[in-house]
Amino acid sequence: MAESSQQATKQQKIDELMAGLGQQLSSLSVEEIDCLHSRCDKLVQEFGALASKLGAPESAAPPLSPVVPDLIVLFGYEAPRIIADGEVVNGLTMLERAKEANAVSGKAECEDFLAHANANESEILAGLRGKVVFVFAGWWHPNGFERVAIVYWDGGRWIQYWGWLCYSWDERRRPVRRSTKLQ
Repeated sequence: MAESSQQATKQQKIDELMAGLGQQLSSLSVEEIDCLHSRCDKLVQEFGALASKLGAPESAAPPLSPVVPDLIVLFGYEAPRIIADGEVVNGLTMLERAKEANAVSGKAECEDFLAHANANESEILAGLRGKVVFVFAGWWHPNGFERVAIVYWDGGRWIQYWGWLCYSWDERRRPVRRSTKLQ
């Protein structure tokens, strides 16, 4: 009987938490929801830890991924999706797909894109912070062939770094090419 009462108390706490969370979410602006969405994986992990402490069964659901369009068009560049949602590939597979998509931009394109990204923060680009890593597959690290240039949001600005090809690459990684569309 005591175990049944404890389980009911735990379920009541979870129900109260969910109701409070629902009320808080309903009062958020679109910008605040977008920011929350970009941090969703971390929130899911924290919620899972809290639920475990309260005795809830562990969820088998995968972490939520941010919604990003299949083709990003910015500053005269395109960043197509070449890796499916939930798929993980090695760096060489990512490079082959980038070549197939004609998305192997080099150093000049990377520097131009980065300059535009930090000087002209658009609503579209702001929505991609922390959700996308732009890959410049035609610009390899000068000290070796195992790294390519990437541009990502570091929390305060867009920066260029080197992505190791030996790592796993997921749908957030987008190779960049010159756009064929008018903006």
